[in-house]
Amino acid sequence: MAGHHRAPVRRWTVSTPRGLPPGRRAASVRTRGLSRPRRALYLLALALGLGLGGCQDEPPRTPHVLFITLDSVRADRLGSYGYQQRDCTPVLDALATESVLFEQSFAASSFTPPSHASLFTGLYPSEHGLTYWNRKLADVPTAAELFAAAGYRTLAISPLKTLFLVGLERGFEQTFELPFVQEQGRMLLGDAEAINATILPELTAPGERPFFAWLHYYDAHRVYGRQGEQWARRYTDARVPLAVGDSEDYYQLGPEPRPGKAMSQADLNPAQARFISDRYDGGLAYLDQQLGKLFDALEAAGVLDDTLIVITADHGEVLSEHAEQWFSHDPHLVDENIRVPLLLRLPPSAGGAEHAGRRVASLASGVDLLPTLLSLAGVDAGSSRPSGIDLAPLVRGAGGARREVVFAERQAKDRRGEDGVSDDEALRLRDMSRMLRTVTHKLVHHVDRGTFALYDVNDERTDLFGSRPEQAAALVARYQAELARLSTLQSADSGLDDEALAQLAELGYLSKAPDGQ
Repeated sequence: MAGHHRAPVRRWTVSTPRGLPPGRRAASVRTRGLSRPRRALYLLALALGLGLGGCQDEPPRTPHVLFITLDSVRADRLGSYGYQQRDCTPVLDALATESVLFEQSFAASSFTPPSHASLFTGLYPSEHGLTYWNRKLADVPTAAELFAAAGYRTLAISPLKTLFLVGLERGFEQTFELPFVQEQGRMLLGDAEAINATILPELTAPGERPFFAWLHYYDAHRVYGRQGEQWARRYTDARVPLAVGDSEDYYQLGPEPRPGKAMSQADLNPAQARFISDRYDGGLAYLDQQLGKLFDALEAAGVLDDTLIVITADHGEVLSEHAEQWFSHDPHLVDENIRVPLLLRLPPSAGGAEHAGRRVASLASGVDLLPTLLSLAGVDAGSSRPSGIDLAPLVRGAGGARREVVFAERQAKDRRGEDGVSDDEALRLRDMSRMLRTVTHKLVHHVDRGTFALYDVNDERTDLFGSRPEQAAALVARYQAELARLSTLQSADSGLDDEALAQLAELGYLSKAPDGQ
């Protein structure tokens, strides 16, 4: 339900750096409607009175829900999380003053598909089954399905088509896919400006149903694109020659790409490492500015104050802090990869002003988002049985359950079904790791090696497992107890088409495109 249009508002917008080329506008967008059985189910729910209709002049009885995921954005690069080197997130920092901020929020995985699936199902990767691009989400309720059954209009937009081919599209009436953009011989994903241009008409259009909208922004993800380079000029005059390679090459040092020398393995001197880190901040600054434009448009349309806003990330990014990884988010479960921002801005009708600026020190996990959103929006959980806890009491300052530990896991490509790879061999090659973290310490289990490591969270380079046997034993026991609670579901092969596989190859997730392209 959009309200009356108001005079233009520029409360959130920040200035564009001089010399920034105009952003790409949205290209042709494909929409995907609901399957006939699901559409019938949702129309039946509306007919039974579960819809939230009303005249356009009235505020919605329950809020719109705007679920924003910022790919590869680590918490400690936001000013509201203590970043002091430069001011690259003024919009998000301003939003934090109007939100409840969780200081210790962690993704359930360090990889895009399983982490998003955990956000939308409240289950860990081993439970929902979407562990890699070649797997598909198990038959479990999703946030979009639950909100749709409650009468919400559900829509999603992402520049990464493959997210809509592995089960994350379930429950969305419309999914908007931004195609690759050709620029200077490179294939680039649609940027934040293209996302805003495409989705804002949908979010601000008058309607009788509240929306549940998922917006997935990719601008901070490697290869830290063109926008990142332009915005990085705000922060440094150091110019290090860089070229862009395809697939697994990422950025390469020197004027030409060096095939096979991935950026995450490159030998970088300190100046080069700083420059690439600046590009990351530049991409984040560009994304932050575009979020300001999104919020301005929603405020001008009278929608913002009727909306519950959730901002988080699927994972973070290592920016040369760990020699074995350099610039990437796979596969290690270090804090740079899994500690993510979590902001929840409540609408005024839900006590937004009362709770604005609250900071929650308790641990939070990506699996907590589903039960929390259902609680805050007053939506029935249906048949969902999330592993996460409801954070709504903490959001409202009323106490409630607090986490003692967070759990995360990462599994590399599932090779079951590949020619010449037996199921036993596939399990051996899966390269799985799991993590249990308290406020002060982290236990990492390298499943396939059968080894454990113990770290102080302030020093993830020094393994304490052998030197602190009692503490290690206690955490291993807690880890085994958490593991025993997980239910394992059967997931199917994703069956990605050639176009989707080519997109993954372009982004470096696959060694080559299908048919050798």
